[in-house]
Amino acid sequence: MAWTKYVTDVITWLTGGGFTLLVAVLINNRKSIFGLLENIADHTKTKADNDLLERIKAEAQTQVTAVQHSSYSGSEQKELAVKKLIELAKDFDVDLDSNKAKDYVEEAYQLNYGVNKSVKANEQAQLVKQITSTAEKMDAENPPAVQLDDGDLIELNGQQYTISTNDNGEITLTKKA
Repeated sequence: MAWTKYVTDVITWLTGGGFTLLVAVLINNRKSIFGLLENIADHTKTKADNDLLERIKAEAQTQVTAVQHSSYSGSEQKELAVKKLIELAKDFDVDLDSNKAKDYVEEAYQLNYGVNKSVKANEQAQLVKQITSTAEKMDAENPPAVQLDDGDLIELNGQQYTISTNDNGEITLTKKA
């Protein structure tokens, strides 16, 4: 077999003085060899860090999407997404501070829902007038009908219920735990 001859030749070369030559070459070029090894290690670490960062950003987008359909306000949704993102980062053995988590969640909101446009003072005043006039036209005792679908969450007397209907059109309220 040809490969056994190569192995035998290498062993013969090393025992016949080649090992000394190899050690001398390694010692002579140790700075460049160690530099090369450090570059390889740094590149591997940087790639792993970048992959982890991308994974955390993807999780931030997932959390933003997940809390969007909750009954919380926008700021509460963001806080909830931040808390969940910090918990998930712990699963990756990453100690993510809340400021960084807020940045990732805000970035995810911007990617998902676009940049928040600033409203000019005159536009804001006009919007307030429109809202006020619409509110004045509303009949507080007979408000306009709101269409509800299966799975919608409603609140009655401080308790939350999920609404559902069956094939006969009967409405069922299930108390949310």
